[in-house]
Amino acid sequence: MKSSTPNQSGTRLFFIEFLIVLFFFLIISTVCLRLFVQSHSMTRHTEELFQAQEAAASVAELLEAGGDATQVLLTAYPEAILDDSGTDPVITIYFDRDFHSCSQKNESYSLTVPLIVDNYEERATISVCNSSGEVIYTLDVSFHRPRTRGEVLS
Repeated sequence: MKSSTPNQSGTRLFFIEFLIVLFFFLIISTVCLRLFVQSHSMTRHTEELFQAQEAAASVAELLEAGGDATQVLLTAYPEAILDDSGTDPVITIYFDRDFHSCSQKNESYSLTVPLIVDNYEERATISVCNSSGEVIYTLDVSFHRPRTRGEVLS
């Protein structure tokens, strides 16, 4: 029967200690990797939300500028699609993944603007959706259109 010498015992102890340290670093690196992936996902979602908010705010400013809202939006976004089959017109603007206006075939995001004109008030619920149809951002806007002098006198 062999008896272990002190040198062999130290080698085995070193090997076991090395395995424990290696296992510890493996667990820590897995946790860190998951944190980095979650951080990247949160950053991407935040950027998406920011760009959606900026696009909706731009459209709201164009609506606020006055004039025929449909024409203003179609002039600013030439690739937008106007659906005037219902009682109120709906304009859909498509954006690529970098939030640049694009055609429908290259879309990653869509912005819809249903325009409701009620007497001298214009309302719209601007919605930005991703390509799977999930709503990212919604902005409700309403503007009062003052009467012209001719409308008041008639």
